[in-house]
Amino acid sequence: MGLLMLVNELLKKCSITIVFSLFTISYASAESVLRVTCKDSARDAAVFINGKSYGKCPADIFLDAGEISLRVVKTVDAERERVFETTLTLRDNRPEKVNVVLASPQLNQKAANARAQEALQKAKEGDIAAMQQVSDFYEKGLGLVKSAENAEYWSRQAIDKQHENAAKAILTRAEAGDIDAMAQLATLYEQGQGVERSEADAQFWQQKREQAIAVLENQETSRVLALAKKGDIAAMQQMAEFYREGKGVDKSSSEASAWEQKASDIQKQRAQAAEDEKVKVALQERLANYNSGKTYFTGAAGGIGFFTDGREKGDSSIVLSMSVGITVFAAIGLVSDITSAPFHTTAHVQLQNELNARAAVWDKPNSMVAKAYAQQ
Repeated sequence: MGLLMLVNELLKKCSITIVFSLFTISYASAESVLRVTCKDSARDAAVFINGKSYGKCPADIFLDAGEISLRVVKTVDAERERVFETTLTLRDNRPEKVNVVLASPQLNQKAANARAQEALQKAKEGDIAAMQQVSDFYEKGLGLVKSAENAEYWSRQAIDKQHENAAKAILTRAEAGDIDAMAQLATLYEQGQGVERSEADAQFWQQKREQAIAVLENQETSRVLALAKKGDIAAMQQMAEFYREGKGVDKSSSEASAWEQKASDIQKQRAQAAEDEKVKVALQERLANYNSGKTYFTGAAGGIGFFTDGREKGDSSIVLSMSVGITVFAAIGLVSDITSAPFHTTAHVQLQNELNARAAVWDKPNSMVAKAYAQQ
């Protein structure tokens, strides 16, 4: 009885195993159909599934169910090809359709291998463009085994090399005395960009920059001070600003105020000088008129002129009838001029005295007016 039960148990296990095996075999051998369609540009392109050739596009292909890798390739020339790639899962007894759209031309495997090796050699020699190209080859798997890590490495190498070259150029300018380059170089040393990070070198170039600025400020201050001492108002105002900011000189609000006051005083002196010049010209014109005699003996001259005019015209009647009257008229004019002469003489003396008084002030070398004119 016990033996019979044992046999039955074994038969059950064997039956299960046989059924499972048959199911597995049936599943593995299940087929599906894949239809690969192509537009005119992709017609006759080579079709590869899991690396195995399946003729040319278009094609209907019977395959075992499961995941497949489809690659369709069309040659452009000796070095380039157009490719379509995709991955899909085929199901038991269910058709699948793929419409092929080829990508833009790219290097074929043989050409990619040659280009990749050439670029890799140049990259190792420090060529920045080659480094970027190698990074691209690694990223896409063209000519080199696809590797995100290697792609990142060569991209980083290219950037570092660019920074290194830029740092060398900045160093050259800084050593030549370029103040902006000194500041940039100090920053590069602080960040370790293109150069080895160094706080000491960063501080060195920062101090060198400050010294260069101080030299330039001192030169500019000396130039402006020389102009200010000669009476240049704009230079005086600039000196006030220098003292207020401590630029090229020790910071001093009192010195700044002093230069501002000097500038203001000079402006006032020049304004007064201009006004005095106007007065001087007016007085000289009036004095010239007196000296030319234009204000003397006008009455007598008028009478005599009238008489002379008639005589020159040859009018005897005027001469005869007016001779006595003209004589009297001229005499009256002469008396009038003689009577007014003291007044004119007094005005002339007063005008001359005023001009002399002003001239005495103008001629003083230390007077405010004289200084103002000297500074113009």
